[in-house]
Amino acid sequence: MLDRITIVEQYAQTEDKMFMTIDQAVELSHELAIRISECGAQPELVVGIANGALLMAKVISDDLNIPLQTIKVKRKATIVKEWIVKLPVLLKMFSICYRLPLLNKPMVWLIDRCKTLDTEACNEERCPHIKKKNIIIVDDAIETGQTLAMVCQIFNHNEGNIITTAVISWSKKYDSNALYGVVPDIYIGRRIQHFPWSGNSPYLQDYLNWLAANDLKIE
Repeated sequence: MLDRITIVEQYAQTEDKMFMTIDQAVELSHELAIRISECGAQPELVVGIANGALLMAKVISDDLNIPLQTIKVKRKATIVKEWIVKLPVLLKMFSICYRLPLLNKPMVWLIDRCKTLDTEACNEERCPHIKKKNIIIVDDAIETGQTLAMVCQIFNHNEGNIITTAVISWSKKYDSNALYGVVPDIYIGRRIQHFPWSGNSPYLQDYLNWLAANDLKIE
């Protein structure tokens, strides 16, 4: 049986980037639920930012016995990449332009511009009815804080919502407070990890199996 306290201490103290197992992710999510209940937030709804917080939000929702809602935010770069991959001619042209000295800098500029989040791809249409609620917003990690700031802004637009944020990892690489005014209310550690839902994780299939067993799927 896994020792939750040992796992929490490990991820709270480590400076190393580790491959987190499904069982560890579940135990860390249980810990977040405990801290949420202890902080006096009295939440009425868990909002998980897909896809990284699907497992976490489900565990927290079950532990606290409150409803679960998911919200999706896409980066413009992801949207552009999806279209490029769909059209082989565009993919070939993009690759050629990137390698040409005269066009390399403009292409790099375009890529940087596309790293911003696309508000239109954030499915806030799911949330207009959510008002006067005590909401826990859950994500796996904070790097710059841009994603969490956007989602908090969506719910803060609605009257009377009280927001509490919870993450497993809060990166020290960027100052999320200075960049986007983001400081998580609850977090485990300051090192972003290879989560089971990361594309390079050896536990990715375990994660997909876990989602299926819990009637969830990647959006």
